Amino acid sequence: MSNEVANRLTAPSASPTRYEPARVVNKSDADIPEAERRRMKDAAEEFEAVFIGQMLKHAGLEEAFGPEASSFSHVILSEIALDVAGGYDFGIAEEAYEVMVARYKGGPRQ
Repeated sequence: MSNEVANRLTAPSASPTRYEPARVVNKSDADIPEAERRRMKDAAEEFEAVFIGQMLKHAGLEEAFGPEASSFSHVILSEIALDVAGGYDFGIAEEAYEVMVARYKGGPRQ
């Protein structure tokens, strides 16, 4: 191994890379009232959490809590789904929001 390669492998990086989820920047909603934008964004985020909750349920996570927790396992699962949806960029909320903006403006239904 050459010295140049060895130096690049062992030298600390000047700017360590950190995962930053890509967020959709929506410029098409500028003419929509702020309260309506917030309502649509909240609904889109809630939809993403419900979708993730259903995925976790069908993956068998609900049964993992055991029979003792069966009466409130859906609550636990919903909270896990909210945490997952808030912490990772699945893109479901952004896509749902785009559809809502298009429908609000009378655009094509997708």
